[in-house]
Amino acid sequence: LSLFSSVLVSTAYAGINENLFPDQSNFLISQPGLNAAFLEGSSILARVTDKYGNGIKAVEVEIIGTVIEGITDNDGYTTLTAPTVSEDTFYTIHAQKWIDGKFCEAFRTIKIRNKFLKIDTTDITGKIIYTVNEHTFFCGLVRDQDDQPVQHATVSFNGVTYAPGPYGNGGTAVNGMSLPFLAPWVSGNINMPISASKPGYDGVTKDVTIINYNDPLGHLIQGRVTDETYGYIENAKISCTAGGLYYETYTDSNGWYELSGVIPYEGGEYIWFKAEAEGFKDSYSLKYLSGDGNSISIYFTLKNKTSN
Repeated sequence: LSLFSSVLVSTAYAGINENLFPDQSNFLISQPGLNAAFLEGSSILARVTDKYGNGIKAVEVEIIGTVIEGITDNDGYTTLTAPTVSEDTFYTIHAQKWIDGKFCEAFRTIKIRNKFLKIDTTDITGKIIYTVNEHTFFCGLVRDQDDQPVQHATVSFNGVTYAPGPYGNGGTAVNGMSLPFLAPWVSGNINMPISASKPGYDGVTKDVTIINYNDPLGHLIQGRVTDETYGYIENAKISCTAGGLYYETYTDSNGWYELSGVIPYEGGEYIWFKAEAEGFKDSYSLKYLSGDGNSISIYFTLKNKTSN
């Protein structure tokens, strides 16, 4: 019986392991298992072995549907580069080789995750804010798809760009914050775009609301978000669109929130308020806001996505 009558494909991270060569009942599943995830552009270290863990050389390994491929070395290793994707996408890794006159192959599904940027606005202390008063300073806060701060990103607002590099005037710092921007004078409350970009990531553009001093202060919406057992839900997002402008805020560790400066169209309007949090079903509340800028309390109870 040939040593190579039964082999498997294993990986340090990709986990190619499905029945590579003949006698498939002997194949083992390698770490970390099916549907391992990798960020686009990252390295995928794959290894082809027999059922005893011995590396198999000269195995052709590819990511199906791409031009990404490699040949295993004497220890059965090869490195592939995760393809670029516009959203999280599943790919299949394929390994093949003729051994002792038999065609041998295996398949392994992996997940390639999209790398993208998020941007928020903060005051100069780093506190996230959702509206900016005219002619005041604020910063851009850039994070990645995992909510980790991104250093050396380029941030632009109102014709001003902060970029990294030897001739740039400074991209985002290690905490993801840009240098301060000065909000312009405005004749009325308006939305203005702020954007962030960095090579290797999908860029982002988001509107920031610039508040005119002479406009009414608007309504203060406040309340609490809990689950069905009355437990507090932290970091739930509360949002609405009023007077053509978008507003959002997040709950604190005790479930409390405040959404300030909400200004409806002149004469008032009905507005849907939305509460959402990871793992829970969205909840909505319809309220009428007049033009007199009073305070309104809205309490949300979110149901777990698994509940009826």
